Amino acid sequence: WEVKTTEAGKGNPRLACAVDRDLVDALHQVSGVTSIQPYLMSALNAQRHRFSEGTSWFVLEEHGRHTIALILEGSLKLVRTRAVRDEDNLPELIEKEARLAGLSVKAGPIFRHSELALVPGMPIDLRTYAMAMG
Repeated sequence: WEVKTTEAGKGNPRLACAVDRDLVDALHQVSGVTSIQPYLMSALNAQRHRFSEGTSWFVLEEHGRHTIALILEGSLKLVRTRAVRDEDNLPELIEKEARLAGLSVKAGPIFRHSELALVPGMPIDLRTYAMAMG
């Protein structure tokens, strides 16, 4: 296994991921592959410039689940993945995650990253947008 962690300052939490080393080696042999990274990190890095110095939430939306991340003062403080249904209310899910983690965090902007196929078989439409949390 190959294990990687994010860089973080002293006392800050880190994200870690692990992947089969043979898989990584095989992917590096594919022509045109220049970077291999977890989907969450790729999405977070693409949006990093949008996070304020205060409180921000980042939601990676996938079919049937959301990965919710809390960013405080530019540092990742919480990451959780939850199964979701179409009728779930995103601000309520985020409030619930904050409560479950024992955090008394004031609402901040929610940055969403979604991959949604409009019609089965058609190319995936990448959409990223922000919405104000009520």
